[in-house]
Amino acid sequence: MFFLLYLLAVIFIIHKGQLSKRFLNFLILPVCLSFSATVFLLFMVKMVFFHMFVVIIALVLYLLLFQYYLYFNFPHKYQPYTLESLSFYVVLLTFFFSVSSAFASLILLKLGVFLALSFLLPVTVLILYEFFWVHKISWKRNWPFVVILSLLSGQFFLAVSYLPTGYYVNSFLLTVCLYMMLGISRLFLQKTFEKNKILKYLTVGGFMLAAIMLTANWT
Repeated sequence: MFFLLYLLAVIFIIHKGQLSKRFLNFLILPVCLSFSATVFLLFMVKMVFFHMFVVIIALVLYLLLFQYYLYFNFPHKYQPYTLESLSFYVVLLTFFFSVSSAFASLILLKLGVFLALSFLLPVTVLILYEFFWVHKISWKRNWPFVVILSLLSGQFFLAVSYLPTGYYVNSFLLTVCLYMMLGISRLFLQKTFEKNKILKYLTVGGFMLAAIMLTANWT
């Protein structure tokens, strides 16, 4: 809680002390990343991996906040579309942490599927909303995609939870699926729906899914 309050204060200062809807929108991704990563770390057993992920999360959070700082305070130094590109990967990372935590709670804490979904779906809705918003796609146009992609993610979660694989493998599968769905949805909404771009997402995503499934430990 102290860290979340500290994070809120930092972004408030970066935003030049202005309370607005834009401030709240910029707050979504850092808070969701920090929250999902904190829950994810609770399930880490080996201290080496625990500290490694803490460093990775800190670096990602630093990169995101640094781009916020440039965007608001030094716009002439800000590289166009940096936030859009970075946001895409941070959304995927946040989703991976959230899904891993949900799967781990099923296995290690014996929580019910719907209780795990009650944690996963709100985070998914928020980060999807932020993703489309930062790409300058209005809520009027993107809300069906937020709803549909969130519901699909929940259904994929239910389906993958029956696989005899570990929760990291399951989380990678869902994250790759979200990668493809987000990429293609963005192309459609930005009216850049071209065959070669769609094939790129499908090829990369399909290759990653195949690699995960073939190398997974099925027990």
